[in-house]
Amino acid sequence: MLTPGTELGPYEIIAPIGAGGMGEVYRAHDSRTGRDVAIKISAEQFSERFSREVHAVAALNHPNICTLYDVGPNYLVLELVEGPTLAEYLGRVGQVARAGLPLDKALPIARQIADALDAAHDKGIVHRDLKPANIKVKSDGVVKVLDFGLARIGTEQAGESADLTNSPTFAPLVTGTGVILGTAAYMAPEQARGQVADKRADIWAFGVILFEMLSGRRLFEGDTASDTLASVLKEEPNWNAVPTAARPLLRRCLEKDPKRRLRDIGDAMPLLDFEAASPRDQPRERRRSALLAWATAGILLAVASAIAVVHFREKALSTPDAVRFEIPLPPAINRTLGLTFSISPDGRRLASLGFGLDGRYHFHIRALDALEIREVPDIDLALGSAFFWSPDSRFLAFEADGKLRSTDLSGGAARVVCDLPGRMLGGSWNRDDVIVFGVDGRGVMRVAAGGGSPSPVTKVDPARKETSHIGPTFLADGRHFIYGRGTYRSGSEVPVFVGSIDVQPDQQDSRELLTTRMTQAGLGLAFASASDRRSGHVLYLRGRSLLAQPFDVANQRLLGNGVPLVEASDAGFSVSATGVLVSKASGAQNYQLAWIDRQGRTLETIGEPGPYSNGVVSPDGRKAAVFKVGNTDASDLWLVDLVRGTSSPLTFNGTSAITAAWSPDSKQLAFGLQQAPAFGILHTAIDGARGVETSLNADRPVFPTAWSPDRRFILYCMIGARTKQDIAALSLTDKPVSTMLLNTEYNEFPTGFSPDGRWMTYFSYESGRSEVYARPFLVESGSPSLGSKTVISKGGGFYSWWRSDGRELFYNTFTGSLMSVAVTPGATLTLGEPVVVLNALEGALYGFDPEGKRLLVAKPVALPAAPPFNVVLNWQNLLKGG
Repeated sequence: MLTPGTELGPYEIIAPIGAGGMGEVYRAHDSRTGRDVAIKISAEQFSERFSREVHAVAALNHPNICTLYDVGPNYLVLELVEGPTLAEYLGRVGQVARAGLPLDKALPIARQIADALDAAHDKGIVHRDLKPANIKVKSDGVVKVLDFGLARIGTEQAGESADLTNSPTFAPLVTGTGVILGTAAYMAPEQARGQVADKRADIWAFGVILFEMLSGRRLFEGDTASDTLASVLKEEPNWNAVPTAARPLLRRCLEKDPKRRLRDIGDAMPLLDFEAASPRDQPRERRRSALLAWATAGILLAVASAIAVVHFREKALSTPDAVRFEIPLPPAINRTLGLTFSISPDGRRLASLGFGLDGRYHFHIRALDALEIREVPDIDLALGSAFFWSPDSRFLAFEADGKLRSTDLSGGAARVVCDLPGRMLGGSWNRDDVIVFGVDGRGVMRVAAGGGSPSPVTKVDPARKETSHIGPTFLADGRHFIYGRGTYRSGSEVPVFVGSIDVQPDQQDSRELLTTRMTQAGLGLAFASASDRRSGHVLYLRGRSLLAQPFDVANQRLLGNGVPLVEASDAGFSVSATGVLVSKASGAQNYQLAWIDRQGRTLETIGEPGPYSNGVVSPDGRKAAVFKVGNTDASDLWLVDLVRGTSSPLTFNGTSAITAAWSPDSKQLAFGLQQAPAFGILHTAIDGARGVETSLNADRPVFPTAWSPDRRFILYCMIGARTKQDIAALSLTDKPVSTMLLNTEYNEFPTGFSPDGRWMTYFSYESGRSEVYARPFLVESGSPSLGSKTVISKGGGFYSWWRSDGRELFYNTFTGSLMSVAVTPGATLTLGEPVVVLNALEGALYGFDPEGKRLLVAKPVALPAAPPFNVVLNWQNLLKGG
C-alpha cells in the first residue's frame, strides 16, 4: 500500500481509490502536466512485451475509452474518470439488483460501449475482460470503458475467487491457450474452455452486460467460479426477462458458438436502434441511412466503391436516389474472377470466385468501402462451384469435393454441412437456418445449416422434359422459395415455380410463375423483400435485360409487369437485402486478333474486332478456330483465315462450346457441345462438306483440347460427378471408345500432344496450385494409357503449347508471364530451365505459328482485361425512374 506523497517518477500519490485482483488503484498528480491521473499498480514487473502492447493500446483515441497515458515498470498511468462504475450505477455493490433499466436509459449506455469496442477492434485490440466493473458512467452520461486491451496480457488467478466481479486481469500467470482469462460471469464459452479468444468474446460480454442492464439480473452465476463457468457453457438465457425488441440483438451476441455469433460489434448498431414497444404503441417510423464511400483511380487499380446500409422501421422516410458506379478489377487478376459472384445480404461485401495469383481457384472478398480484394485462404474450389451467403452475411455456403460446406469469413476452418448427391445448382439459406439447394439430375433438397442428411423438397418430372431443379431462392417468409425447372444450359429460358419446404415433393405447386434466362453463373433469378416481408420484387433476366416485378408473398403471385433495371451479362446479377444491386459488365467485349513477336510487338492485326471468348491456331499456322459470343450469350465456332483476314461461321445454333481441337492436317475441328442435357464432342470439316457430326455423346460437360498426330485419339476434359476435372481420350474407331486417363482427387486439364505423339501435356492442382506436367502417352492393343509424370513448370503454370518441331514448350503463369522451356525430344524428356518470353502478355494467347516465332493473341478493345462490376445503390428507385 502506497501512502499519500509517495512519488513514482513524475507522479505523486494523492489517495487510494480501490483494489482488486488486478492490483491497487491510486489517484495521483502529474507534476509535468498539472493534471490528476489514475495509477494502477501490479505486484509483478511488466515484461518488455507487455510494455510494447500497452503502448499500442495507448494509441487508442476515443471519447468512450479511458485514455492510457504512460506505463512504468509495474504501473499504468490512465485518465482519471470520475463517476460510478456501471456495476455501481446499476445498484449492484455486492448484490444483484432485481429491477432492470428502462430501454431509454440502457440504450445510450449500450451504444457508447459498442462504439468503444468498435474503435478498438478496428485497430486489432481486444478487451477480453469486459464487465460492469470495467465501465464507468460519468455524471454527464458519457460512458468510459476501462482497462482496454489489457486483459490480453494477464491471465486467470491460480485459485478461484468468491467475488466474481473481481477482475483477474493482472494475475501473475502467463497468457496462452488453455488458460482461462476474464471474469467468470462475463466470459464467453470459448474463454471458459480455456481457448484463444478474439473480438467475438467482447461481443459476448457486451451481450451479457446489456442483458443485465435490461433484466436487472446477472445472466450467469453460481456459488463458485467453476459453477459460473458451467452456467456459461450449459445454460440458455431466459429471453422473457428482457424486452421483446432487444431479443434479436441479444440472441446474436449470445450465441455460444463463436462462429454463429455477431461477427462485428459495428453490426450491432442497427440492432441497437430499437425502441420500447407495447400493444398500444403507434407504428414506429422507419429510418433509412446510407453510407457511401469511394476511392479514385490508382495506376493499376481504379476503384469507385460505395456501400448502403439501410435500417428499416415500419414507416419509410423518403428513399435516397439511386446511385450507380463501377468496380473495375485489377489487371493482374485472372479473367475468371467475377464470372460467379454474390453480394452479401447486408450489402457490405462482394464475394467472387476466380483464380488467384497463386494459381488456385478460391473465394475473393471485396468490401464495398475498401480498395483491396482479399483472397480467402485454405479453401480450394472447382470451376463452376455454386455458393451463397447466410442471411446474417457471416457465412458462405459452397460446394467442394462432393460436399456442401460453410465457412465463417471472420476465420476458422470450413465445416461440412452434408454430402451432395450430385453437382449443386444454386442454393439459399433462411433465417431459421434451413438451406435449400438444387442438384444436377434431381429436384430441390433441404438440410439444416448446422449439418445433417439432405431430404428432397421437389421432384423432377421427366414428362415435362425436366433434368434438374435449379437455383432455389427463399422468399421473405423463409418457408417458400422460387426455383427453375428444366435444363441448365447457359442462355436457355427456364420456367420458374414457387415451392415450399412444408410440402411433400409430389405436392408442390405446378403453376408456372414466369420464365427467366440461364446464365453461366446460375439461374438468373432473385427475390428482394420489402420491409413488411409481405411483398417484394422478383428480379429475373429476359435476354440481357434485368427486370423487377412486384410479388405478393402471401398469395405467391406476381403483380403488374416487369420493369427493366439494368443490362446484365452471362455472369448474371446479385441483390442484397439493403438495396444494393450488382451486375457484371458484358463478358462479350470485343477483341482484336493480332500476330505479335516474342518481344510483344504487334506485327499485324487480323480482321475486325469481335466478341471472341477463346481460340486455337491450326497446326499449319494459316487458320484459327475461334468462339464468338452471340446475342443469347451462347457461343458459336468460327473459322478465321489468318492469311486473308476473313472469317466465317462453322456452327449456327449456339453450342456454348469453349474449346476445340484441330486435326493434324488442319482440315477438321473437334469441339464440345454444351447444351444440357445433350453434351458431347462434335466434329466438322472446315470446308463444310459433311456438316457437323457427333463423335461422342455424354451425360456431362466435356471439353476436347487436342487431336493426336496419328489422328487416332482426341484428348478431352470431363467434368466429374463432383465437378472435378478429369482427363479422358476418345479413340476414333468405327465405334468410338472413351478411356479414362487421369481420374484423381485433383483437378486436371489436358492441353496437348507433343508433335511426335509420345507425350501428353496437362496442368493439375495436385501440388496445391496449378503446375504443367507431361506424361508418356502409351497405346497397347489400341487402348491408351499414361506413364509417369514429369513436372514442366516451376512456381505455377497453366495451359501449354508445343513448337512444331517438339524442341520448345510454352506455358502461362498466373502472374501474366509467358514462359519457355527447351526440350530434347525422345523416349525421355530432357528439359531446360524455364525462361521468360514475355513478362506481361497483353490479351489471351490463342497459339503460335509452326516456328514458334509469332504469337496469335486476342487483345481487348477499349475495355480493361476484366470487365467491371456495375453497382446500383437504392435500386428500388429505378422502378420510379429514379
